[in-house]
Amino acid sequence: MIFYTWWSNINSTLFSKNKKLLDHGDEIGQIISSCKNVKIYDVQIFENKLNISALLLYKALEYLFEKKVDVISLSLGILTDYKEIEEICTEFRKKGVIIVSSFPRSGQNFVYPASYKNVISVTSDGNCNGIV
Repeated sequence: MIFYTWWSNINSTLFSKNKKLLDHGDEIGQIISSCKNVKIYDVQIFENKLNISALLLYKALEYLFEKKVDVISLSLGILTDYKEIEEICTEFRKKGVIIVSSFPRSGQNFVYPASYKNVISVTSDGNCNGIV
């Protein structure tokens, strides 16, 4: 199984007050890589801040569309619903590709792509007590 993962290995000085935020993607990658027969490709789409444009997200998904991939794990989300992003997520699903995307506990009603019907949304109840 091949996973493409996106997460934020951002300059640690940017988030020195909240190291857990910085480590999230690394932790998810370690969990996934503990499975047998898994290849992980880390595709960085963040720059030096913890936000992403819809265009950059779409271009990254478009880049992966012709690649041989089984699962895409997105530790990110945007607040605006874009038809183009929903359509490419639907096309991935038609190809049998699973997209998993994080949904924050921060009280947002909708975060994309996690809110699309063809994307698996994951979140936490915040009660992990340091356990991932």
